[in-house]
Amino acid sequence: MINILWEGKDYSREKRFVALTIWNCIRSATKSHWSGRRGLLEHYMLIYVTEGRLDIELDNLNISINKNEVFISRPNKMFRATAPQNISTVFYSVEFDCDTHSFLALFFPEKEHHKIISGNEKLEALFYSLNANYKRRECGQYLHEAMLLMIFDELDRSHRADGEAGKIYDRVCEYIWDNINKRLTAQDISIFLGYNKDYLCRLIKICSGKTLKEVIINEKLITAKNLLLTTDYSNAKIAV
Repeated sequence: MINILWEGKDYSREKRFVALTIWNCIRSATKSHWSGRRGLLEHYMLIYVTEGRLDIELDNLNISINKNEVFISRPNKMFRATAPQNISTVFYSVEFDCDTHSFLALFFPEKEHHKIISGNEKLEALFYSLNANYKRRECGQYLHEAMLLMIFDELDRSHRADGEAGKIYDRVCEYIWDNINKRLTAQDISIFLGYNKDYLCRLIKICSGKTLKEVIINEKLITAKNLLLTTDYSNAKIAV
């Protein structure tokens, strides 16, 4: 069990901690039809599909989790997972407990019992590392729970990016691409898009985990790599 300092939306002088415990972490791969045992979820369930599709029965609901999607469910629900026939499916499943619902409110309101969030490459690497360390059992339980916390942090970032913030982030990336050969600054981008520079920088950090300057550099590096692969331009010309 690991205790995490939790800063909720409401101000409080008293420091509050969340106890997070991981019970299991499994990587499963199927090449044909597979069906798990139907049973009651005793813990929170976290599933990340990296290939194919996984069909979930949650009480009376039928839910499909597609590639690069993350499923989170509260406990005390009847649950069964099924992999469709003739589809290769690979997924990670993590069972964990959390001593306060406010922590999980990052992802779903109190009345909701499950949530599906779009994943990304960074999440896949985090799940892979958690599973590899959990199987080896060479490291302490605290490391596993700290790695799970990193997954939650990335999920929170992805969840926030799904809304209006994500649309603004997409506009920023589009502007960078359209002006990739120019010397760009945060001030230039904020003026063009009509947002306060500090607000825009905070939003980019929430959506991507990077500063706006790092996003600009990363986009320029991707462009340079593509030019090296698809053209005969010299390194000096591409650098300009």
